[in-house]
Amino acid sequence: MNYEKFMARCVKIYNGQSMPNVVRINDDRIAALAPEIQVTDEEASWDFYLPESLQVDQGDDPALLQQVAYYFFVMLSLQYRFWDKDDQGDLQHWHYKSDPKLKGSAGLAQLMMDRYHAGTFPGFHLKDLDTLSEYTDLFRGVGIPAYTSRALILASLADYDHFVQDVYPKFIQGMKFDVTTAYEMSQLYRDAYGDPYLKKIQLFLGILAANFRARGLKVETSLTAYSDYRLPQVLRHLGVLEYEGLFAYLVGHQHLLNKGGPLEEAIRAATVLACEKLAQAAGVRSADVDCYLFLKTRDPNFMKGIEPFHLVATTHY
Repeated sequence: MNYEKFMARCVKIYNGQSMPNVVRINDDRIAALAPEIQVTDEEASWDFYLPESLQVDQGDDPALLQQVAYYFFVMLSLQYRFWDKDDQGDLQHWHYKSDPKLKGSAGLAQLMMDRYHAGTFPGFHLKDLDTLSEYTDLFRGVGIPAYTSRALILASLADYDHFVQDVYPKFIQGMKFDVTTAYEMSQLYRDAYGDPYLKKIQLFLGILAANFRARGLKVETSLTAYSDYRLPQVLRHLGVLEYEGLFAYLVGHQHLLNKGGPLEEAIRAATVLACEKLAQAAGVRSADVDCYLFLKTRDPNFMKGIEPFHLVATTHY
């Protein structure tokens, strides 16, 4: 799978929607927004996701880089579905230790750093069966949604020696990350990363590249936007994506969509295509578009009154 085939699949799905289209890309809004999107001058190092002993100021020793890559690889495999519905059907978002500052991905990052410091990080300290037992109990205890799938994913990744000997040299050591890299890695680790839109595996490669660049290393990337739940929500608020009436109702009333069903496929394909169109119109990378959209979610004024994101019970995002 290369970039051309990946994009062709998205085009086929988008063009193959039932009529009227469930999701439509508004090209006029793309043209209007393009001048606002700039090249990202300063990337985040993502050090806040790492224990201090693995952070940028520790240097670029080859053995350290392998540990950094593996830590990100394991931790980011769990970056999905931090919500659940209560008995009344209302959406509830997970917080680590009930701390409002540790919501969702921030809570997960802190949880995994705590496990690293405690000497129970998968692969570094625990093998597969011990990981499954330890993290099933741990995740159940902290109340994180989908705790069983998370424990199974960690168990499937809990082999640092294999990562260092076989995965790192083939996919990471050359410091060139693209859609083909993402696809081939996703096929090796299907339980953790087997998403046809390659969201988490591209997120891993993008974050790793940014962290390595912060260490002074040259890393080339050619990835697409990360098609998840948040980007289409922002694109819709900006008027780039438009939802057909029934679909808008289902999303607005937070109905669960079928995993891999035509509605989810349409919104994810449209998200990738819309971001690529924005990148081309603005003369920037998809990563710059992704950054622009992500920063919108950190703007309280922008997020005020925004429509809900679509819900799918998935391990992909």
